[in-house]
Amino acid sequence: MQERSSTRALLECKCPRCRQGDLFEDKLSKFWTNRAMHKKCPVCDLNFEPEPGFYYGAMFISYAVSVAIAIVSGVVLYVFFDDPDMWVYFATVLTLTLLLTPASYRYS
Repeated sequence: MQERSSTRALLECKCPRCRQGDLFEDKLSKFWTNRAMHKKCPVCDLNFEPEPGFYYGAMFISYAVSVAIAIVSGVVLYVFFDDPDMWVYFATVLTLTLLLTPASYRYS
């Protein structure tokens, strides 16, 4: 089997060591159950929970993604939709953030 590149393994949510085992128990398309992670890699037995706070940086990545969603959607609404009412901004940002939360969680 051909070895995956680290970028491809990251995008496919594979183990960082062997790049074959899945990090998550379910696929991203299962919206309500897609957050469950394996404790260890099913292929190479790498511990995915090495110590408390190991993934603390993921919180900052997730925050940056949420801010980027807000900025990009705000600019798009302002430029292409002729500066709509404030409730449109709020509803759009809230909806996009909620819909993209599962992906943000996985890739953070």
